Amino acid sequence: MSNSKIDRSKEELEREIFQLRKEIAKLKKQKNNAAGIDLGKNENDIVFHDITNREEIEQELKKALEKAEESDKLKTAFLTNLSHEIRTPMNAIVGFSELIAEPSTDQKSRKEFAEQIYVSSNMLIKLIDDIIDISQLDSGNLKLTRKKFNISKLLADIHFKFDKERLKQGKNDVEFLLHNPFGDSIAYIESDEFRFNQIFSHLLSNALKYTHKGFIEFGFDINQQEEPIFYVRDTGIGIPEDKTDTIFNHFIKIEDRTQLYRGTGIGLTITKKLVQLLDGKIWLESNLGIGSIFYFTLPEKVSLFEITNNSKIRSKNYNWAGKKILIAEDEDTSFEVLKASLARTHADLHRAINGEEAIKKCMEKEFDIVLMDIRMPILDGIQATQQIKVFKPKLPIIAQTAFVLKNERDLCINAGCDDYIPKPIKSYILLEIIDKYIINEK
Repeated sequence: MSNSKIDRSKEELEREIFQLRKEIAKLKKQKNNAAGIDLGKNENDIVFHDITNREEIEQELKKALEKAEESDKLKTAFLTNLSHEIRTPMNAIVGFSELIAEPSTDQKSRKEFAEQIYVSSNMLIKLIDDIIDISQLDSGNLKLTRKKFNISKLLADIHFKFDKERLKQGKNDVEFLLHNPFGDSIAYIESDEFRFNQIFSHLLSNALKYTHKGFIEFGFDINQQEEPIFYVRDTGIGIPEDKTDTIFNHFIKIEDRTQLYRGTGIGLTITKKLVQLLDGKIWLESNLGIGSIFYFTLPEKVSLFEITNNSKIRSKNYNWAGKKILIAEDEDTSFEVLKASLARTHADLHRAINGEEAIKKCMEKEFDIVLMDIRMPILDGIQATQQIKVFKPKLPIIAQTAFVLKNERDLCINAGCDDYIPKPIKSYILLEIIDKYIINEK
């Protein structure tokens, strides 16, 4: 049956079924009236064929109606759950913000409340990101940025992040392991680094959510064709056999009567769609009460680079004394966040509140780097970057923006920006990116 039948609304399907039943009843009546009258073999066969054909169509429409009703139920459950998932962090943000503003709140409590607001804000941001991703994936508008990246470092960063999250959740009985078959060698792969990270993050978030003791292991092995097979293995609650075929569908969640698990039910859908977008495959093995293994493959091969004795690890203490940084940012709160993030670097900070002012300041003074907000009044960051690059082509410009739709990273890079960082900006990522250009300048 065509997808168009499945995609029709319940009301349309019900109307078609009703109309078909009327036609079938009419044909049956014609056949009965013709009983005892010799219409000829061909005409009887035609009437019988018409009845059979319409009954088959009716059965198909009934199946489509059942799917539509099931889809409606899942969407309703998703929207109800989504409302809860949004309200939970919002209530925390509003509640703790009010408590911080209370004159009687001491400094220790303020710090604790601020941490809760930070955690809740990140939860809300992740939820919004997931909703944007699923809508872009469903519409086919999500674009990839393929490049060669250090897979060893990325997996180590993911391990550090989730091991920290494991401890934060108090899961001391869960061991967190990383498997890299190349050991101390640096492995590279050419793919979309951000989406690759996102795939592992969704799988590991689920593993951490559903695993209470034992271990979680992730990483990759190499098959006989020298292609990597990535995996996440856990000793969690496992997935029922009747759910293994539908677990990647929209709004499907694993429920446990003994414990409530949060989530919208779209994480694994996003994961599968991202793997397929990268021309890969994803599958799973699971035993209820024992654990699960999620595998995915990508068509790219891994290349190696041996670590030499001269390799150095950069310190995380940044000292950019004497360096001038221009921050083009019209929002006061966003500027204050950047200012606070850069305070310990001893850099000389300057501000422009629109693109026109940023151009003027770059003409008047020598800067080592520019942090360029994209959406600004009078003249936006894209136009400002294009004009600055005309008279200062070697000046590094880093785009920073909250507007993350429609492949904006490529738009910024094509305009002349040297790098890109999405808001909300993580200070350690910002410092690493700036340091890369400061070092190159030296």
